[in-house]
Amino acid sequence: MNPRTRQTVNATTTNESRTAPQRQIKQPQTTTHDAEQRYVIGLDLSDRTAHYAVLGPAGEDWRAEKKIQLNRDSLRRHFAEFAGSLLVMEVGAHSRWVQPVVEELGLEVFVAHAASIPGITESVNKHDRADARQLARLGRADCGLLRRTYHRSDTNNLICC
Repeated sequence: MNPRTRQTVNATTTNESRTAPQRQIKQPQTTTHDAEQRYVIGLDLSDRTAHYAVLGPAGEDWRAEKKIQLNRDSLRRHFAEFAGSLLVMEVGAHSRWVQPVVEELGLEVFVAHAASIPGITESVNKHDRADARQLARLGRADCGLLRRTYHRSDTNNLICC
């Protein structure tokens, strides 16, 4: 039986085919872990701009890094192609309106409490590009290393008199 095709192979009568060692060609195997691998995006928000870094499914595979304008159209334009990916960002002044915009595009959003992000809060080399990369790395490694923050809904923000 041929292990690659799982079909029965007829034996030949030549001496050459009987003595030649057969090499098996390894086929890539898809496991459930491989199927779940996806892009992880670190997004660092500033007042008017945002910096993002897209980390591929394995290793230090940086697929994209860019500084963009912080508005709805720009977010939609840059993240539409990453549906199904994980986006990690710090909680801040803009994270509340950014989260639903990127969730509409099909991204899973993890908003991390800023004080609990290892490698960013105590970092000497603090700049947007490094922060975006660190958020992506932590998101791929384990979101359990981060403390998740949930934004209040609009109804919870109303003050009743």
